Amino acid sequence: SLKTARGSPWTTDRISRVWSCERAVAAEAEALSGLALRSKAHWGYDDAFIEACRAELRVLPENVEHHRLTVAVHRETGRIVGFSGLVGTSSEDAELSALFVEPEAIGTGVGRLLFDHAVGVADQLGVDQRASALRRGCLGSSTAPVTPTG
Repeated sequence: SLKTARGSPWTTDRISRVWSCERAVAAEAEALSGLALRSKAHWGYDDAFIEACRAELRVLPENVEHHRLTVAVHRETGRIVGFSGLVGTSSEDAELSALFVEPEAIGTGVGRLLFDHAVGVADQLGVDQRASALRRGCLGSSTAPVTPTG
């Protein structure tokens, strides 16, 4: 079980010493699908909603590269504790396509690590962060969807 950061002094340096970001591989698709479902369920959605999201949250092996999926890996155990995805190549279409963290790792900095990594990849692509949906999509909505949206 992972210790959460609530009440702990998690710094960027400490986070990067505990976890690393690595490119996901197609063989991890099934495990990432399960992680996405567990992460979504953590936020209190009922079983019917989670079941309705199952197909949308499924990670297909052929989409791992297209979505530039990145996994957060616990350095000591090698366990995947989260993943993110980034689609698009410009300020007009760059978008965070996924950001999921294992429930026991929520609050430990894994989500921030994955988000920052996605922003870094977007920067490498020349995406203007102020104009892109990457930032707007993550900083805007605070309401829960009423229909499955993955």
